[in-house]
Amino acid sequence: MLTIYLCLGSSCFVRGSDLVAKSLQASIERHELQDTVDIVGTFCLEHCSMGVTLKVDEQIFEGVRPEAADEFFTTEILPRVQMVREVQ
Repeated sequence: MLTIYLCLGSSCFVRGSDLVAKSLQASIERHELQDTVDIVGTFCLEHCSMGVTLKVDEQIFEGVRPEAADEFFTTEILPRVQMVREVQ
């Protein structure tokens, strides 16, 4: 299982973390990865001024905008899913 931690703190929320979450969830469903990728809301990933902040594995991603969430999924999440599947 690949987990995307999504900051829901006030700074990230006003920058659209709810819209990022919706976009990522739509991408998960579009690629039929409901059993492989999970989104977990969290508070404060300590990059408040850079929001929307995500953490995948141990890597922090700052400034993920709602309009770029689909591209983020394609460039960052899908390759990691492939790596997870290769290990299994």
